[in-house]
Amino acid sequence: MDYTIWKPTKEYIYSNEEFLSATKKIPTSTEETIQFQLKVSKRTETSDLNNLPKWLKQSTNIDEQQTYQNALEEIDDVYTQCLDDLFQRTGIQPNEIDLIVCNCSMFCPTPSISSRIINDYKMKENIVSYNFGGMGCAGGSIGVNLANDYLQLYPNKFCLIFCTETITTNWYTGKKKSMALGNLLFRVGGSALLLTNNQKYHSRSKFKFVVSWKNHFGNQDKAFHAVKKDQDENGIIGINLSSQIPTIVEGLVKDHVNSFPIKKLPIFLRIKYLIINFTRKTEKIDYLKKIINHYCPHAGGKTIVNMTQNLLNINDYQMEPSRSVWYNFRNVSASSVMYALAFVEGRGDLRKNDNIWILSEGSGFKICSIIWKSLINAKKNNKKTK
Repeated sequence: MDYTIWKPTKEYIYSNEEFLSATKKIPTSTEETIQFQLKVSKRTETSDLNNLPKWLKQSTNIDEQQTYQNALEEIDDVYTQCLDDLFQRTGIQPNEIDLIVCNCSMFCPTPSISSRIINDYKMKENIVSYNFGGMGCAGGSIGVNLANDYLQLYPNKFCLIFCTETITTNWYTGKKKSMALGNLLFRVGGSALLLTNNQKYHSRSKFKFVVSWKNHFGNQDKAFHAVKKDQDENGIIGINLSSQIPTIVEGLVKDHVNSFPIKKLPIFLRIKYLIINFTRKTEKIDYLKKIINHYCPHAGGKTIVNMTQNLLNINDYQMEPSRSVWYNFRNVSASSVMYALAFVEGRGDLRKNDNIWILSEGSGFKICSIIWKSLINAKKNNKKTK
């Protein structure tokens, strides 16, 4: 039906200068690690704004603020804004939700995030609840995939997918450069998406699910170790990012695109493929580009964005949604593709029956794609950022 993205409130917004000042508050910081982060931040091609936990502004010692309670408060702030907005916009009540899927890769409280939401919004007792952990930046799209499977079995249902990632408990305070990169890449963000198969709400819906497909490349050692939670030599935990990630992801995305399931497409798109392929042998990526009007790849970082654009061979305008997300928000994990979708809608050139390609990539290594069909003619949002 509809979706929302988290918009940072004033207390979550930091300038680059404030971010680097916070980095200096880490007790284990050295001049070398500070200069490394300063050097990398200048090359990221991002705005001067960072969405970071609000406690950073008051903190004199980051270690003391990486608490369980602060992480919960961060989660609560994000889902409250997203869900309040979503329920208000759709008119659907929380007790009407039949399935809830929550995704937060690096923070797994007990009770779960989905249970917190069920309790906070007093949802019904027979709700089906799933809570993802460790799924990385592909978790949201995989959640949509799961919800779609559920909707294929049960009529007239509502499914809620919520995604976020906590920075509070995942801010790396050590000296290892490959792990300090995470502090420069990841930022606070979140999204909520409401799906239904109730035809009564078709006229009120923005998008229609067309097809999805996913691959898990965990049987490849390099792919499995590309992005992982790890400990450095001093026992400090953080995200360890392989220097080979761009090369690894490029190969995996190629394999993923080549696994595009023609047989799962609606009949008219299958016929179109057969006609095109009959007259001239067509690669799946070339066919995809013939039916796709808008692209929303995961904004994993400057290098990943550039690699994806080159691999798909799309122009700057087509890549603008993801590049804008990276510029304005950096990597907001599984929510990044929803921020890109919001950019497409706000740009004003989304037309009814246009196809949008969501391309998510996550640790493990997993890649999941979803194609949505627009049910609206979007109006331009003059307030959209660069």
